[in-house]
Amino acid sequence: MAIILYLTLTLIFLTIVKYLKSSRGAIYRFIGLSDVNWSAFLSLILWFVSDFIKSDTASLAILIMLLILGLILIIDAALFVQYKIEVNIQTVKWFMSGSKGILKGSGHFWNFFWGKPLSFGGFIFLFAIFLYVFFYDRFFSQSNVLIATGKECLDNILILPFTLALLLLNLVKMSFRPKSSFFNISSIISSLFVHPKLFKLPKVNNNDLNTLLRPSEQKKSAFFSSCSGANVILFTVESMGNYIATDNGKYIRSRLVERFQNGLWYSKAHYSLCPNTTVSTNQIYTGKYSNNPYNKADSVFYGGEPEHLTVLKRLGYKTMFLDSADIKLYNYDRLLKRIGFDRIWGTDDLPAKRNGDYRLLDMVEPIVKEIEGDKPFFLHVINDQTHMPYQIIDKKKFNRFKGDGKKSEYLNALDEVDFILSEFLKKLERKVDLSNTIMILTGDHGESFGEFGYYFHSNSVVPEQITVPFWLQHQKLPSRLLEHSSHFDLFPTIFDLLGIEYSHFSLGRSLGLNERERPCEYFFHSATLKGNTPANFSLIQNDTMIWLDKFYGKSRVFKHNNTQWNECISHGNSKDLENRLWLYLYENDLALKDV
Repeated sequence: MAIILYLTLTLIFLTIVKYLKSSRGAIYRFIGLSDVNWSAFLSLILWFVSDFIKSDTASLAILIMLLILGLILIIDAALFVQYKIEVNIQTVKWFMSGSKGILKGSGHFWNFFWGKPLSFGGFIFLFAIFLYVFFYDRFFSQSNVLIATGKECLDNILILPFTLALLLLNLVKMSFRPKSSFFNISSIISSLFVHPKLFKLPKVNNNDLNTLLRPSEQKKSAFFSSCSGANVILFTVESMGNYIATDNGKYIRSRLVERFQNGLWYSKAHYSLCPNTTVSTNQIYTGKYSNNPYNKADSVFYGGEPEHLTVLKRLGYKTMFLDSADIKLYNYDRLLKRIGFDRIWGTDDLPAKRNGDYRLLDMVEPIVKEIEGDKPFFLHVINDQTHMPYQIIDKKKFNRFKGDGKKSEYLNALDEVDFILSEFLKKLERKVDLSNTIMILTGDHGESFGEFGYYFHSNSVVPEQITVPFWLQHQKLPSRLLEHSSHFDLFPTIFDLLGIEYSHFSLGRSLGLNERERPCEYFFHSATLKGNTPANFSLIQNDTMIWLDKFYGKSRVFKHNNTQWNECISHGNSKDLENRLWLYLYENDLALKDV
């Protein structure tokens, strides 16, 4: 059999799949040593079955397995490009069970799939060649001894030098550890089967990560009890990255922020510890890290029990959650119930008189009915239009940002959502006295638009996805400029301002404390999983950010300059940076040694 031809065809196919993924994901688009190793392994199997077993049944079985593997790789590429979803056991279960999480926006998936004829047509073409070559000996070559002999001689001439060259390259990799991407990038084939555990947790207690993070005890700031008895309204705008500006016209001039007159706290660098709505929400309400917050049995670390709302409810607060999106996606409704809201509204509970996030305006009356007399309330509002694929309802009014790209659609959608939320607040304050109310505006996470090869969110922890705006306002507070903050700090700050003492576990600290300027240390992880652990994580220490993508073997270092992060190192070998990050984790008891 023509083992070299098998190898060549396999590498061509892997190049096609890599082309698909690299079009929107941070992946080394050229063939690496790991790809060659896997291709050689598969070609060896084909050769062994054909020349030694010589069974048509076995040959057909191998071909069917290769067909399934090829289809999985293509589907994996398309899912990753559209949704940053990796094909693994968990996502296959979602798909087979008809989960809306996979089916959401399926039209975009098929538009992509058929819009890239190279993905499907190229696969069929290569598979047809495989069929022809694989059964060539059975139906043609045996009747032509000359051709068969020529093929065998060609194989013998090419196989030996190729084998020696492959062995030599692997020896070079093991002995000298070169930094070239060719030697270090992982194969997309191996990525389907290998599940590295980035967090080395003990087998006895899978939630020890948070225990080792040494949560700080409550510290009272000078603002303790400044806003005693206040209501709290928290707006977390879906996918709102740093695209809000009040001092120039480059991005959105926020009407909502302009309503915050006196007592405005603004953070120069606010972070979402995981760029995913579900995980981010869980971290806000638990003050703990998690990677699968709604299913303890299927989580490496689920984050522990949420206790923040329990404290508020014990003091008489009515707790409400309002979302214009489908809260059944990814079991988000289960998480919200676990958090402990008294009242939850999702898209199915909103009147259908209007479209998009305008439906939030019709929820003011139901909210007012839930408020109990003079008792304080906590209200969390989140929208949907700024989630991919980005929806603009009034295109005549909200069209300031021009261009055919997704970013202009996103910015116009964000402009419209800002208007809607501002109108929502106006309508609410006509019905309810909001003079003693803490207002908070932030994003659940950021959004990428091609920076460093990433789009959308959840898939990476590059600055665009983890950095979000943050404003807090109460008329009794003096204005403050904060150097840095995170979602973990939201409830410790709320408790501090309300004058509430608490003793439960929490990683955050009040933003009223003066010693927050430095040092600055934050640890991030992605929601895109490798197996059932994050495939992407980073560490910020003061003005330096170390970023690692274990899924694709990428690494970068960023330096913070004024208001933005700038890349200062970029290479394919992440080993040195990984060692630096793990050294930090071990020195600070953030990870356990193997047990």
